[in-house]
Amino acid sequence: MGGRSRKSILKQKMAKYYRERENPLALLALQDEIIRLNREKLDLFQENLDHLRNLDFSTDHERPVSKLSIRRFPNEPDKKFTTRAFYETLYPITLEYRFMPLQAIFVWYLRALEMIYGEKIPKIHLNRLQKWIKYWLSSLTPEQELKLKSAVISWILNRFT
Repeated sequence: MGGRSRKSILKQKMAKYYRERENPLALLALQDEIIRLNREKLDLFQENLDHLRNLDFSTDHERPVSKLSIRRFPNEPDKKFTTRAFYETLYPITLEYRFMPLQAIFVWYLRALEMIYGEKIPKIHLNRLQKWIKYWLSSLTPEQELKLKSAVISWILNRFT
């Protein structure tokens, strides 16, 4: 009767998963291990993010830059407008994601969050971004990176439409 042992193994795996899920120390140790193994990726990401924050946007750029203008509909509630504005700022990513590195997509997403929500960024976005970055730091193959890119884009499009 092979079904019983298979079920019990599945139950054991599920029990282990829920034990680890309830154990924040095990999760933190796993996160630390992933970050330790991929320190250079994280450092490069932080360096580029700091560079973007320190850029002086008041100077003239060499090329003309198109500006995004989001108009508010009459009688549109604040919450609905901010959500729509956020996803409209992410729309260019959906067009160019094949040519953008994951790091650039993450930075764009974070900049859009900061621009629209300011200091009060919703937890759902922070948690999702954190999940994507942790997955990215786990030494992905090019195929896995493309899958992660398409997962990010499909999540944005599903939330936007």
